[in-house]
Amino acid sequence: MDSNRSFEVYGIVPASGFSRRMGRQKLLLSWKNKPLLEHVLRTANNSSLNGVLTVIPADDEERKKLALQTNSKVIYNKNPEKGIGFSLALGMMHIPKTADAVMIFLGDQPELKQDDIQIVLNRFNEIYSESNDQSKIIVQTHYINGKIGHPILFSKPFFSELSLLDGDQGGNHIIHSNIQYLTRVNSIYRYPPDIDTIKDYDCLLNRQ
Repeated sequence: MDSNRSFEVYGIVPASGFSRRMGRQKLLLSWKNKPLLEHVLRTANNSSLNGVLTVIPADDEERKKLALQTNSKVIYNKNPEKGIGFSLALGMMHIPKTADAVMIFLGDQPELKQDDIQIVLNRFNEIYSESNDQSKIIVQTHYINGKIGHPILFSKPFFSELSLLDGDQGGNHIIHSNIQYLTRVNSIYRYPPDIDTIKDYDCLLNRQ
C-alpha cells in the first residue's frame, strides 16, 4: 500500500453522564480555571484529529457552550439515561462516511496529553499504510504506571459494532473479542485518572 496516503480520524467524547457518584455534574467542575470537560475538548481539538464530536444532553446549555467554544461538533443526546454505550453509538451515527477510524475519549480525564493522542495516531498510520481500508485495527494507550485505557482508536471495520452499543457498556467487549487486532502504544506519562468522586476531584486539585 502507499505509505504516504492520508487518513481521516475523528474523536468522540461521550459527555452525557449524570455524575451520580459525584453528586453533581463533574464535567463542569473547575480545574486550572476551566471546567474538566473543557480541558479534554481543547486537548482533543488542538491535536491533528480531523474533528471532534461531543455528545451532550439535549437540554444542557453549559456543556453545549463548552463544546462550541472548543470547536467541537455538538451531538444532542435526548436519552442520556441510556448510558455511555448509547452516547458512543449516537456519536458514531454522525461520523463522516470518509472516516478511516475513530478515537474515543473520556470527558472526565482533564490531564489527557496531546502527545498520547499523537502516538495513537502515529501507530494507526504505520499499520494502516501497510494494510487496506478493510483492515481491523485497534490501538490502545499503555501508560508508564502500567494502566491501560483511553484514548482508544478503532478502524472503520468496527464502526458497525460501535454504532450498536447501548447502556453502560463501552467498547471494551469489542476489544476483548478482537484481541488479535489490538496494538498498544506506550505513553511516557502516568494514566490520567477518571474524576468520578469527590475524593478523585480533591486529588486532582492537589496535583495543580
